[in-house]
Amino acid sequence: VIGDLLARRIEIGLIEMECRRRDLRVHAFHDDEIIVVAPPGHRLAGKAVVTLEEIVREPIISRELGSGTRLTVEAELRRRKMKEEALNIIQELPSTEAIKRMVIGGCGLGFVSKIGTAMEIDAGTLVHLKVRGVRFLRPFSAILPLGPDPVGLRQLFLGFLEA
Repeated sequence: VIGDLLARRIEIGLIEMECRRRDLRVHAFHDDEIIVVAPPGHRLAGKAVVTLEEIVREPIISRELGSGTRLTVEAELRRRKMKEEALNIIQELPSTEAIKRMVIGGCGLGFVSKIGTAMEIDAGTLVHLKVRGVRFLRPFSAILPLGPDPVGLRQLFLGFLEA
């Protein structure tokens, strides 16, 4: 996305994770929360709060290396002086939908977007495990080339994102 923007193949880009590049304008517009989900019958599902140590002992269904979700989880583990290898990852998958299906099937716990699991949590097919003292936040940003303030459709689109 950054390469296409700098090459002027696109006028605006949407990215996940922090961007500290000085050759771009970055407009953060949303923090997506990554949550831990379990099937309703899981032994941790009935607890009001769980610890990160309890989570890392469980089988984990994870996004693939390099995904924004995975990078967010790994960064939080590092902040807590834990190695990424502490996670008991038994399966890596390329989509949130695949992770949700495996978790619902009882294969393990999953780290997924809170927004992307609202329907399953409301329906009771997944349970959000609240982890004591931990929030996995992934920022979403719009990026633009340096220069004058956006006008026209770009201005409207940025306003929509920030609303």
